[in-house]
Amino acid sequence: MYHHAVKYVNHITKVCIIRASRDEHQKVWAAITMVRSVGNCPVVFNLLDLSGNIKACKTAALKCEELKFEHLKIVSGVPKTEDVNRHAQNLERIKILEH
Repeated sequence: MYHHAVKYVNHITKVCIIRASRDEHQKVWAAITMVRSVGNCPVVFNLLDLSGNIKACKTAALKCEELKFEHLKIVSGVPKTEDVNRHAQNLERIKILEH
């Protein structure tokens, strides 16, 4: 039986959390490295964190989301209200993740 699932995806910042059992994580990681596109969109996966618990993954994802939002503010100046609201919603989605 496989024990893995996508727990969080942000289509804008491209951050994703995948939960895998200790026994399956290497298989999931190996499979991800073989993916070159999703649909017609080329992709490259970068591992941000590999942890034994969801709390550490949430922390890494929150940090990444914050850095990407700060980058957006630098590049675009003052972010639009909809960007700020979307960012807040994404942070809440990460914070409520469970096993």
